[in-house]
Amino acid sequence: MAFSFARILTKQRSKIIEKWVEKLHTQAGEQYAARPIEELRQTVTEAVDANYQIIVNKNYDDVDAFIDKITDMRLKAGFLLSDVQKAFELYRIVLIDILLSHAAKKELNTIIEQLNICLAYTMNRFSDHFQEMHQKKFLNRTESWSKL
Repeated sequence: MAFSFARILTKQRSKIIEKWVEKLHTQAGEQYAARPIEELRQTVTEAVDANYQIIVNKNYDDVDAFIDKITDMRLKAGFLLSDVQKAFELYRIVLIDILLSHAAKKELNTIIEQLNICLAYTMNRFSDHFQEMHQKKFLNRTESWSKL
């Protein structure tokens, strides 16, 4: 049977979510370890579904909405940009492991390329948005101080 992102991502969705949540809780640093598991499961589920839309349908709308939401959540919780970037890298590790077990050797380049396109977009968009929100927060504080 030919490799199908849609088929594998749908069939392995629960496994991807649970493995990613586990890695976030144990390998992504203190901030992620302190988050409630159910919150991590919810945000990971949204991210997995949004990334599916990029990988399978070339649709970036869901990931853009997710990035807006997660940026606000993580800034309010005091996360570092590097912590969230590491979280996305852990997704790559989980997904590559699963995909490699379902792909023929000749399909690997295409699989890795599509995954990298998805994650490069997601991480760049998140980083830009995170930086923009951080700068706005800083400017608001500076304006407040100057009025004193």
